Amino acid sequence: MKIVFITSFLVALCGARENPFLITSTNSSNAVTSQKNSYKPPLTSRVYNFPSSARVLKEATFTFQNLDGSLETRKIEIEHSIDWRTPLVLSQGSLKKNEAFVAPVATMDVSKLAPACSTGKLDFISFKLSRNNLFIQTKDPMLRSFTLSDPSSVIVDFRHNGLFNTAQMKFNTVPFVGTKVTNHGKLARVTIVLDENHECKVLKEANGVNVICE
Repeated sequence: MKIVFITSFLVALCGARENPFLITSTNSSNAVTSQKNSYKPPLTSRVYNFPSSARVLKEATFTFQNLDGSLETRKIEIEHSIDWRTPLVLSQGSLKKNEAFVAPVATMDVSKLAPACSTGKLDFISFKLSRNNLFIQTKDPMLRSFTLSDPSSVIVDFRHNGLFNTAQMKFNTVPFVGTKVTNHGKLARVTIVLDENHECKVLKEANGVNVICE
């Protein structure tokens, strides 16, 4: 009776699978696929454009994946006013000792522009005026440009490595009121203030950028 019972049990078990002693490879295949898909390229930079109704940036939320595969969310309170026309740039890099990140400045007070050359010259950038043309002479590559309506100004960002003090210059040539060059981490921002709203073109040249306002 015992022999008959054991034989029946083995027959039933074999009927459940074609070969019960063969190890299935489903889990192994999934594990290899998971390892291949887990690689993500390093973060360089991401740009986010705000909607026209945005006025105050309240907070930022980051969701990241841990080493064990679990997800974790961290929230950072910001509570700062923003200009929706200025894009938000997210990048990852190392800050030098005693170096703090400076948030991009969307607007500026024209009345605070100093007289020409009062803050000294920057060795990597210079300006040349010719009627309605302002030529920005620099070897640094231009990243982007955009305009603001209040105050009326043209913003030009250049890729620049190294720290420098803010430099500003006042002009008496219409339509240009003055310029201000500020440091923003790995970029230099040139703010060109105009006397009123103008249609302006920003053209890349061999050794700089030409700003033409009509």
